[in-house]
Amino acid sequence: MAGENERLNIVLPRVLVEELRDLVPARKRSQVIAEALAEKLARLRQTRAVREAAGAWSDEEHPELESYADYEAWKQTIRGGLDNRLGRLRPDARSEDVSSR
Repeated sequence: MAGENERLNIVLPRVLVEELRDLVPARKRSQVIAEALAEKLARLRQTRAVREAAGAWSDEEHPELESYADYEAWKQTIRGGLDNRLGRLRPDARSEDVSSR
């Protein structure tokens, strides 16, 4: 992530730590955790925005979203892919297998 780094002492479930150690090289673990946290925080911000926007429009105002399929297509359009979302956070952030580095 861009900017300063800060050391943080946290407690994680043992099973997650074991899997992290098994799949990710030691010098890449902080990066993997930071990327996962950035992804989770983006989802939480999106969830909060959806809750805050509840009731902002009516079905009558948006006939193009009449069916569930219409809504799903619209949702995919506005969300974009993971790379696009992470790219807005950091241009060099891309989803990839860090164990291959």
